[in-house]
Amino acid sequence: MKPIASTLLLASLLVAAPADEKRLEPDHAPTPFTAAEIRTGCPEGRMAVYLLEAPGREAIKQTMRFLKCDEEGADLEVARAKKDGTAIGKPVTQRGTWKEFQAHGSFPEKATKVTEEAIETPAGKFDCWLYTVTEEEEGSKSVQRLWFAKKLAGPPVKMTTEIDGKVVSTMTLQEDK
Repeated sequence: MKPIASTLLLASLLVAAPADEKRLEPDHAPTPFTAAEIRTGCPEGRMAVYLLEAPGREAIKQTMRFLKCDEEGADLEVARAKKDGTAIGKPVTQRGTWKEFQAHGSFPEKATKVTEEAIETPAGKFDCWLYTVTEEEEGSKSVQRLWFAKKLAGPPVKMTTEIDGKVVSTMTLQEDK
């Protein structure tokens, strides 16, 4: 081998491959969005309103609003209300980094199946990545389904949780501004 070729080969072996920005843990499936994509998709003022439903309970509206945003993260305000608009408690604001927001979409790879599916919610029709996360613990099986809209970086547009074959909660996007 010529010296220059061996030098180039050695140099290529020493250069580390860039880290997969969507894979937060080595044994986790890639997340639907990178932290940078979430930062771009969730600017100050973005507001998402969800309907939270659970069998035998009154439905609740939950509003998530991105307040102060910067390169590192955002202040996220979460407020809850009855369907008629009556507030339930006071809004809660918490600071989170973009990586922490990304981590909400990180699941063990062995338990996660990612497919594509179009879904319609009151907020519109979305082409999504459907993350189906199935876990079994102490004889109980849980299945969580999260629909992440491909063109709406951030929280899922719909999420369901099922335990032992029964849906126990649903979160559906009502509007996104």
